[in-house]
Amino acid sequence: MAKDGIRWEATEQNAQALPTDLQTDFDFAFTNDTGRRVEILGCVLPTDVERLPGDYPETAWVQPGQRWGLRVRVHHWKPGVNERPFFVKTTAGTSRLVASVTVPPGNAGLEWAERKLQGAPKEGENLVHFTFQVTNTTEQDVRVLKIDTSCGCTTGKWPRDPWVLTPGETGAF
Repeated sequence: MAKDGIRWEATEQNAQALPTDLQTDFDFAFTNDTGRRVEILGCVLPTDVERLPGDYPETAWVQPGQRWGLRVRVHHWKPGVNERPFFVKTTAGTSRLVASVTVPPGNAGLEWAERKLQGAPKEGENLVHFTFQVTNTTEQDVRVLKIDTSCGCTTGKWPRDPWVLTPGETGAF
């Protein structure tokens, strides 16, 4: 689709995710068909969309005929359609892009108080502690087998081993 000479390969992308997936990556790219160089002024992303390192520079001049783009990661945790519009501003105009993830129902019976927490360390400290709470809303015991983190800088601490949530029990880690 062309907007002011910028031809995006796709302005909307859709993906399917598993109920256990918490993020999906997308790659948006365009070709500069304006006949003049275009400056990338910036991106406006929702808080649950992050820009990933990739083959494209953070800001750049895009020469006529040159390809440019960005990779984004959409964080999602709700069943259904998780649509995340965002914007790329250039000297040729502003483009609205949409990354959409469809998540089928899953983890039925586990209700999370929060699925994403953010924070920064206090002055003079280098750690931030978060507590996630989950409630077993099923009629049977649920055994938590593993806690996975998204990067090597984050760790999870089990409340007990084995960690079994009885029906109606709320646990935290």
